[in-house]
Amino acid sequence: MPLLANLALKRPQNFEASTLGRDALAGTISAIVNIAYCISFSALIFQGSIAAGFPLGLAALIMGTVVTGVVVALTTTLVPADAGPDTPAVAVMSVLAATVAAGLAAKGADSETMVINVLVAISVSTFLTGALLFGVGGLKLGQWLRFVPYPVIGGFLAASGCLLITGGIEVVIGSNLTLAPSSWAAIADTSYAPQIGVGLAFALFIVLLKRWMDDYLTLPVAFISFLVVMDIILFGFVTEEGTRSLWFLQAVGALQLWWPLEAIVTHDIDWGVMARSSAEIGAVCGVTAISMLLDVSSLEVARQKSADLDKEFRTNGLANVLASVLGGVAGNLSLNNSLLLQQAGAVTRLSGVSVAIVCGLVLFAGADIGSIVPKAILGGMLGYLGVMILMEPGALAGAAVRNRLGARHRHRSCHLVFRLSGRRGAGCDRRLPALRALL
Repeated sequence: MPLLANLALKRPQNFEASTLGRDALAGTISAIVNIAYCISFSALIFQGSIAAGFPLGLAALIMGTVVTGVVVALTTTLVPADAGPDTPAVAVMSVLAATVAAGLAAKGADSETMVINVLVAISVSTFLTGALLFGVGGLKLGQWLRFVPYPVIGGFLAASGCLLITGGIEVVIGSNLTLAPSSWAAIADTSYAPQIGVGLAFALFIVLLKRWMDDYLTLPVAFISFLVVMDIILFGFVTEEGTRSLWFLQAVGALQLWWPLEAIVTHDIDWGVMARSSAEIGAVCGVTAISMLLDVSSLEVARQKSADLDKEFRTNGLANVLASVLGGVAGNLSLNNSLLLQQAGAVTRLSGVSVAIVCGLVLFAGADIGSIVPKAILGGMLGYLGVMILMEPGALAGAAVRNRLGARHRHRSCHLVFRLSGRRGAGCDRRLPALRALL
C-alpha cells in the first residue's frame, strides 16, 4: 500500500481529464489543417500524366503524418509538438515526381507504372532522409548545422515558395507550368477564371481573418467556411454534372494503403530512371534537413526554450525510416503545427498523438475526400503557403541584421563597463547594475 500510495502521488498531473480534453481538442484542430495540407500536397505531386496516383499519394502523405507525428510527439524535447510532411520538401518532391514520370513516359510506360515508380522514388527519398537525419544526430553534428549561411537558407525557401505558388495554379488548371510560354496559355482560358478567382479570394480571406481572430484558428475556420459555402453552391445550384466536375479532383474512392517492399517485388521498377533522379532525391533529403533545422530553431525562439538538436535529428530520422517502410512520405517536426497545438491549449505529448489518431481515422475510414474539396481551395492554400514561405528570407535577413547590431551593442556596452570599472574603481559600483542591464 505505501508503494502504491507513493506512485499515486508521483502520477503526472498532465493526465487529468481537463488536460486530456484540451489536448484532444487541440489535436483535432491541428489534424484538420494537416489533412487539408495533405490533400493539397497530393494534388501538387500527382498531376498531369500521374494524376491517377492522387489517392495513393494522399494515403502516403497521411501515413507519413501519422508515423512521424506519433514518434516526434512522444520523443521531442519541445513539448507539445507535431510533425508531418513540410511544404518546402513537398515542393521538391513534386519536381522529383515530374522527373521520374517524364523519364518513364519517354520509354512508353503506362500511367500505373509511372505512379508506382514515383511512389517508390518518394519512399527511397524518405528512407535516405531518415538515414541522413539520424546520422547527423548520431554524430552530434546538429550544432554545426546552426551555422548554415542565411543566403543559402533564404534561397531554398524562396525556390520552395515559388514552386508552391505555381503548383497552386497547376492544381486548378490540371497541367504543368514550365519555362515554355505555351504552358502558361491555359491560365488565359476563361473556364478557369472563376476557380482562380475563388483561390485568390480564399488566400485573401486567410490574411484578413488573421486580423479578427487568433492565428491558430484562421486556417481551420477559413478552410471549413469556404468548403461549406462552395459545396452548397456547387451541389445545390450547379445542375450540370460536367460543369461541377471541373471544380473537383478526380474521385478517389476509399484511400488505399500501399507497401513499398511489396511494390518493389511485384511491379516493374525502373532503377535506371531512379538513378538519373538522384539529384532530386538528394534535394529532398537536404531540404528536409534544412526545414527541420529552421523549424526547431524558430520553435526555440517562440517558446524561449532550448532543444536538444541532436536528439531531434535522431528521433526525426528514426520516424522517417519507419515511415518509408510503411509507405509514408518524409516529414519532420513542424513549426506551424506545433505552435497551433500550443495556442489551441495543448499541454502534453498526447496532443501530438491526438493529431495522429484523427488523421489515422481519416486514413482507415476510406472517405472520398477529393470529391468534396474544390480545387480552387487547394490551389488557394498552396498559393498562400508559397507567399508565406517567400516572406521567410526577409525575416531571416532581418534577424541576421538584428543579431549583428545586438552583438555590436553588447560589445560596446561591455567595453564601457570595463573602462568605467577600471577608471573609477569602487566609486562606480552604483552605475554598473544599470549598465549591465543593457547587456
